[in-house]
Amino acid sequence: MQFFFGLILLLVILPALATDPALSGLSQMAYLLFDPFCHQLALRSFHINGVQLAVCARCTGVYLGLFTGGLIFMFLKKPMPKTLLLPMALLALDGLLNFAGIINTPAWGRFGIGLCAGIAGGWLLGFGVSDLEEMFKEAKAAEWKTSNIT
Repeated sequence: MQFFFGLILLLVILPALATDPALSGLSQMAYLLFDPFCHQLALRSFHINGVQLAVCARCTGVYLGLFTGGLIFMFLKKPMPKTLLLPMALLALDGLLNFAGIINTPAWGRFGIGLCAGIAGGWLLGFGVSDLEEMFKEAKAAEWKTSNIT
């Protein structure tokens, strides 16, 4: 799971890493991969050395948070506090209010809200992956027992 989230983070910053003209195809690939999921508006995105990241500030926070939340789960393996669902609600509210034009959250605020929601999501996904692993182990053990009965 962490490898997957780490790969996503690499793709987010890939345009800033691939500044050589010979690597421009990699930058375009990163922008295209995230295009269906993010508006990628330059004004709402972070830039490294003048190069826009592949996603907006909010999405950058979400992806970094998913990675961080997964790490937290790996080390703590404790149930997620119910209060951790609050950042997800805040993310939805902020997105709706910005979309409606009622507020205009600055990039660092969007990043922070996305980061908190991503941490909660990563922690939650950690439990989901852990449960799936347990289900597969139990199914394999049951299959082994039934296949060895003669």
